[in-house]
Amino acid sequence: MAGLVSPGPGTPPAGKSRLQKAEDTVLRLVFFGLLVGAAVVLGTDARPAIEAARQSLPEVLSPAPTGPVPMPPAEPGDQVRRYSPVAVPDLPQDGPEALPGYVGRPGREALVEAMEFRRGTEGRASAVGRIDVGSASAFAEFLESQGDELQVLVLHSPGGSVRDAIEMARALREKGIATEVPANGYCASSCPLVFAGGTARHVGEPAWVGVHQAFAPGEREGTVADGLAGGQEISAEVLALLVDMGVDAAAWIPAMRTPKDRLYVYRREELDQYGWLAEGEDEAAAAEEQAGISSEEAEASGEPEVRSPN
Repeated sequence: MAGLVSPGPGTPPAGKSRLQKAEDTVLRLVFFGLLVGAAVVLGTDARPAIEAARQSLPEVLSPAPTGPVPMPPAEPGDQVRRYSPVAVPDLPQDGPEALPGYVGRPGREALVEAMEFRRGTEGRASAVGRIDVGSASAFAEFLESQGDELQVLVLHSPGGSVRDAIEMARALREKGIATEVPANGYCASSCPLVFAGGTARHVGEPAWVGVHQAFAPGEREGTVADGLAGGQEISAEVLALLVDMGVDAAAWIPAMRTPKDRLYVYRREELDQYGWLAEGEDEAAAAEEQAGISSEEAEASGEPEVRSPN
C-alpha cells in the first residue's frame, strides 16, 4: 500500500506528461472562469466558485511558497498560516537555539532535508527534518542502536509521511520515551503525531505546533473518489493513534478543516486542552509526592491545606 503523506508540492501523477497537466490546468481555469462569470451575470454570490477554484488549483491561484514563510505566533481568530514542506518557516532567531547532537543552531536548511536523528547527552536525541517514506525504518534502526539509554526525543520538523509518523509514535510509546518541541521549534503536519507518542510531552515557548489535512497518494491522485477513500482511511488511522496515545480525538478537527497548503497552529491553551501536553509517570509521581509533603506540612502547622479550585 502506498505510504500516507501530508501533502505538499509534488510531482505530477504517473502517466501524465507536463503538457497534459498544463492542458488540464487551462481547461479547469476556463471552466471556473465560466462558472464565476455565470454567477456574476445571474446576480449570485461568486465567492463559493472562487474558493472552489483556489482549492482545485492551489499551484496556480495560490502558489506554494519557496522562501521563508512568515510564522507569527497564533492568536485567537488568527491561527492559520501558509504551509509548504519545502519552504522553511520564518521563526524567531532562525529556530531553536540548540538541539541534542548539534553544535549551535541546526539552521533553516535542516528542516527541508530528510529527517536526521542525532544523539546528544543525558539520554536526549533530536529528530530534525522532513518525515519521508522510510523515516520510520531509519528511526527504528536509530532506536536499536541506542539500547535503553534514550529518554527524550526533541522534534523540529515540517512533517511529511503520516504512516511513518504513526509508526514512529508507536515505537516511542513502546520504548517509554518522552517527546519535546523546543522553544522556537516547529512541529507541523504529521510531526505532532510523532510528538503524541511521547510518554511525557512538553512544548517550549514560543513554539509552533500545527496540523492540516492529509491524503493518501495514488495512481489517480486528486479525484473525488481517491480523496474520499484516502481521507477516510487516514483519518481513521490518525484518530486511532490519538486515542491510544491519550490525546483528545477532537484535536484533529482543526486539521480536517484546514487545507493542505495551510497550517492550523495551536495556541498554548489548546495544546493543554486537547491533551497534547502530558506529564510522564515520574513527573506525575513527583507532583503527587510534593502534594503529599505540602499536606503533611500543613497538618503539622495546624493550618488548612490550600487547594487549587477544580
